[in-house]
Amino acid sequence: AGDGGDAGRKVDFILAVGDDRSDEETFIAIEECIADPNSAVMRSTACPLPGTVQAAGHDHLCVYVSTVGQKPSKADYYLDDPEDVVQLLGVLTNSGANAAHA
Repeated sequence: AGDGGDAGRKVDFILAVGDDRSDEETFIAIEECIADPNSAVMRSTACPLPGTVQAAGHDHLCVYVSTVGQKPSKADYYLDDPEDVVQLLGVLTNSGANAAHA
């Protein structure tokens, strides 16, 4: 709950990484939000979830859902181990820093 200052703003990037069964609930919740054009997310034509049809109203969202380790999952991607997660976060951090200085 907030003061309403963020009313009307929408999320444009989601990164969810999990390594166990309880994280599947998060992956499912993200999938359900994307399916709802009235949710707080906007879907991107640039990076839609693999194998899904773009939902109306979600035209700016990049979603990356990954499990750690290859196993059955609702996640679209997987990272081999926690070291891969750390490496990914480092790459994202450096990309953001580089973009800020450009």
